[in-house]
Amino acid sequence: MAASPPRLRVDLLGTPRLSAGERVTTRFETRRTALLLARLALPPLREWSRDELIELLWPDEDPVLTRTRLRQTLASLRRALEEVGTADEEVVLRASRASVALDVEQVASDVVELEACLRQASATPEQRREALDRALKLYENHLMPGFYETWVLSERERIEGRMRTALLQLTQSLHESEPDAAITYARTAVNLDPLDETAQENLLKLLIQTGRNTEALRHWKDVERLFWKELR
Repeated sequence: MAASPPRLRVDLLGTPRLSAGERVTTRFETRRTALLLARLALPPLREWSRDELIELLWPDEDPVLTRTRLRQTLASLRRALEEVGTADEEVVLRASRASVALDVEQVASDVVELEACLRQASATPEQRREALDRALKLYENHLMPGFYETWVLSERERIEGRMRTALLQLTQSLHESEPDAAITYARTAVNLDPLDETAQENLLKLLIQTGRNTEALRHWKDVERLFWKELR
């Protein structure tokens, strides 16, 4: 028997978004509610102790007060689940006295799907290209822009780093057989992070190797201006 599709979807690449079928919400009662949902939906998908969640969401605050705040934030998240029409939200969101988790069988996540694509980008160039194209469709925006908590920034940088690595590997595998495609992916890597020197160098090399010297010179001047403006 085929597994039932997930009841709930959590999208975190861009504005946090919760959906169940056609019911969608991007509105959360508090910022901490969105952060709690994100932590539960981001890899690794596991049970998080209440103490771990308190430390992430209210670092260095009074533990007595923060335990109450966590209970309130869990109640707020349950209301968000109710808003999108998730039946039996207690099944999707499992909270005990000691821990909290989302049921991995009931929840789909764009970040989990992205990482699955990047893991698949490891065999033949064709498979890498197909998997990376799927990843790029998912990665239309950075993780939770506007959120600057330390652990969110760490996750954002980790995901961006994995995307840049996958793009670099793909351009290197395509540079002889499909130079135009390699340049397209190299430009994508530059657009992800214009200040990434490796990505800029890779694009310049590809332009020169394919005889696009005028374009390479123009791009080099643009890079010089960018780095002078941003790093002076």
